[in-house]
Amino acid sequence: MLSIDDMKHYGPHIQFLPARLVFYFLCFPCLLAHELLIRLLGGRPGPTIVPAPASSVLGLIKFLVPKRAFDRIFAQTVEDFREEYYLELATGQVWRARWLHVCLYLSLTSTSVLWLGTTTAKKMVDLWKIS
Repeated sequence: MLSIDDMKHYGPHIQFLPARLVFYFLCFPCLLAHELLIRLLGGRPGPTIVPAPASSVLGLIKFLVPKRAFDRIFAQTVEDFREEYYLELATGQVWRARWLHVCLYLSLTSTSVLWLGTTTAKKMVDLWKIS
């Protein structure tokens, strides 16, 4: 019987290294041909895998914002919203998950503007104190 760990690696885990290498080399061409046929014939039916909410914007924010601010402010916001988003998807409330997705972008926009404003104000106060 297969366990969850076996299914994570798409097959049983073979402990004996030479047997595992032979298995991988013999099965790899078949798996590759299977994937190519699926792609040529129009893809897999059913639900598709999409990126997590705000994954593209998060890379931009991570590039523009210092690591400390990103970890304290933005990462926590996204983590909380994603948890709610996945919970709503799991319960079947797609409309609520879509609304949370919109709310996440609104929250990230307002958080970015407020962070930029407070950071600018702190820098201005520091410059004023120096002069």
